[in-house]
Amino acid sequence: MTSEQLAVGAKPYQVQVHSGGSGRYTVIFESGFGTDLRAWRKVAPEVAKVARTLAYSRAGHGASEARRGPRTIAQNADELKQLIAAAKAAPPFILVGHSYGGLLMRAFAARHPQQVAGMVLVDPADERFNPALRALDAAIKRELHADFLRQFTHGSQVVTANSGHNIQLDEPELVIATITKVIGAADSQSAQAGR
Repeated sequence: MTSEQLAVGAKPYQVQVHSGGSGRYTVIFESGFGTDLRAWRKVAPEVAKVARTLAYSRAGHGASEARRGPRTIAQNADELKQLIAAAKAAPPFILVGHSYGGLLMRAFAARHPQQVAGMVLVDPADERFNPALRALDAAIKRELHADFLRQFTHGSQVVTANSGHNIQLDEPELVIATITKVIGAADSQSAQAGR
């Protein structure tokens, strides 16, 4: 994987990016709240063996330049779109988001569904979590995730008892296997659609 600073946006700012690999899909990694691209250090290099990868640090994280203004989900999703353009990343995309990054990937996918071939959400945050977070136990949290997945025709939930919140660091092989499965499913759907 190569590491670089990329100038992004109409008023350019520097974004820390790691990219690697090649293939039909571009797998984009989005870190959780308060973390940077190092959250994917055990996953992205392995995924780069089968696809193009793009991991980055959001504004103000890692070696990425801070930005003025609100750090909203909408703003971060817009900045992801700008990063994709600056990195010359081409769809179809497989979006991988951890925690808060899951919210951002969902926002991007909702705005650009035609560019997204699949998503992997690693212990994702959910808008419904915040009000009840302190009272939330693992079983209630799993049920919220399962409820979220019911809206998709080809979604599945992988549960592990061997990791905490940072599954990509505790059990990177589980995340890698799930990304590989999503790439395979995207290939199958593409073949069925005659693309």
